[in-house]
Amino acid sequence: MRSVFFLLLIGLMLILQGCLLIDDGVRKVGEIKLVNESIEQISYCQSNSLIGIENDVFCYMHNLESEYAIIMPKDFVVFPVFNSEYYNNKQTRIFIYKRSTLDSYSWNEIVKKKLYDKRYSYSLEELKAMNWTIIYDGK
Repeated sequence: MRSVFFLLLIGLMLILQGCLLIDDGVRKVGEIKLVNESIEQISYCQSNSLIGIENDVFCYMHNLESEYAIIMPKDFVVFPVFNSEYYNNKQTRIFIYKRSTLDSYSWNEIVKKKLYDKRYSYSLEELKAMNWTIIYDGK
């Protein structure tokens, strides 16, 4: 019985190891550094959706409130960019929301009225030319 369990365990490990070797063509092409030079805490979301931000799972309110989407004043975050995000000449869109905006409006109002405080839209070539750095100054 133990030998059967051991063989099954070894077989499962080999199968899982094989899954790691599958190449789906997705490659990391850089890292965006988003700098908050303003005096207010901000939240951000990155969207590659052509449909609209309201359909982008990452941009829903509960994610904007999580610690990985918040940038304190005079601080920054770094997040990866993958080649799959740029097929068909797509652009990365980054939406910035001040803490005061998130406190003043519901997520539905923010989406419907497009109440983001700043929107950046860059192609892969533009990001490379900018050395992958985006600076939000609060204006």
